Amino acid sequence: MEWKNVGGRWITAQQVYYLTPDPRDPSREWIGTQDTGASFGHDDFGTYTNFGCCDGGEVAFAGNNVYLTLTGLGYLNPPSADTIQSSPGGGSFAWSPFTQGLNPVWAFPPMPIKYNGTNLYTFANRTVFRTTGTALPWTSISGPGFNINTIAVAANGVVYAGGSVPSYLQVWTGSRWVLQNLAPRNDRNVIGFAIGSSCGTVQTAYVCLSGISGSPIHRTRDTGLNWSNAIGDMVGGVNISCLRVDPSDDETVYAGTDLGVYYTGNGGSQWSKVSSGLPLVPFVTTLAWRPNLDKMLVGTYGRGVWEARVNSQPIAALHGWWSGGVGDNFATRDPDWRGCSGESRSPDYGWVRVEGKLYTTGGTTGTTPLYRWFSQQLQDNVVTADPAWGPGTVHQPDYQSVRAEGYIFRPDATPPAGAVGLYTWYSPGRGDYFTTSHPSWAGNPGDTHSPDYTCIRKEGYLLAAE
Repeated sequence: MEWKNVGGRWITAQQVYYLTPDPRDPSREWIGTQDTGASFGHDDFGTYTNFGCCDGGEVAFAGNNVYLTLTGLGYLNPPSADTIQSSPGGGSFAWSPFTQGLNPVWAFPPMPIKYNGTNLYTFANRTVFRTTGTALPWTSISGPGFNINTIAVAANGVVYAGGSVPSYLQVWTGSRWVLQNLAPRNDRNVIGFAIGSSCGTVQTAYVCLSGISGSPIHRTRDTGLNWSNAIGDMVGGVNISCLRVDPSDDETVYAGTDLGVYYTGNGGSQWSKVSSGLPLVPFVTTLAWRPNLDKMLVGTYGRGVWEARVNSQPIAALHGWWSGGVGDNFATRDPDWRGCSGESRSPDYGWVRVEGKLYTTGGTTGTTPLYRWFSQQLQDNVVTADPAWGPGTVHQPDYQSVRAEGYIFRPDATPPAGAVGLYTWYSPGRGDYFTTSHPSWAGNPGDTHSPDYTCIRKEGYLLAAE
């Protein structure tokens, strides 16, 4: 990996706390920085917009809104903390307070905010709070009983909370907090988490701890029931500051440290330093994936933001979901919607199947973008490669672009061996566009299927799921 600087002179000199690429646009990103608030960058911060003062915290994207945290604790008198919400669409930046239910003096900088595809989460000293959907007020899910340093939230609602010694790591399983045992390293502070995939209640996660000796990285493959050493052969004397799991492979993990970035492809048994071009900094403070999963961004303390290409042609699975309550089928590669048999998402979506795999970046001969749109009025998702649904188009009654899911082979292309056709159907009774690769739904425009679906088009071909 070869790192290059991202941004102009102002960004280069920043102490970065949080770094959040915009999932809707690979060329946009947000950073929260020490003393200078939060900034929204365009084209790798070639241009940017700055919001607020003091310490900029984390940014979360939920639907078409952006949620931003700013902290004045220690800088303003009286101390203050704010969570603010953008206008619908996140484009006009007409911000409004989003703090109902939170204590005004409630967090130490920098402030976190998490969205797991269903609810927003944050913490206040000894208590974790969440919203219902994205509706106020914030409500407590009780506290683990210690001053919290960091949290991580999985798509299935499992919350990892870490703090200071002695009882510093607990997991919220949905109804209660469960103390985690990392003996003999229960004398450390929790610095950060990285969450992998989940299947039902079984989940892979990593935690990094303070200190340079012993085992500062641990891994669980059973949602915290058991933890094991994942420091492997990493050189001694390294302070681990953050972790990030590859969204397509739980065994591939990146670690930010005071000596640069390290990488493992086998769950922490062997580590390699991948810091070519990255300056020597006090800490790599945060790691983030570009939405297309082809590049990684790092935030540093004092030298701004850096970027490196990770995969030349990454591939991701397209997961199919169905809600009987709203009558909506849809498919997505969104990491928050990766699933398996028996999993569910709010309000009543159930996981159906992996439709296949698609490229997350363009460039492969014969491929075309696959888009997802959503109508709040109809509660319907549209997943299509139809150019008429491309960027900048308008669709009634209120469809808004959600994301480019990736790239599939065009219907007229010659796909790789084993590729599967992807078809879109429409039910007027349900008001549901349904895109699937299931063999029983293969068809031609005008074909019908129970209860009242009509085939609209063949979108193209997906790579076969393994």
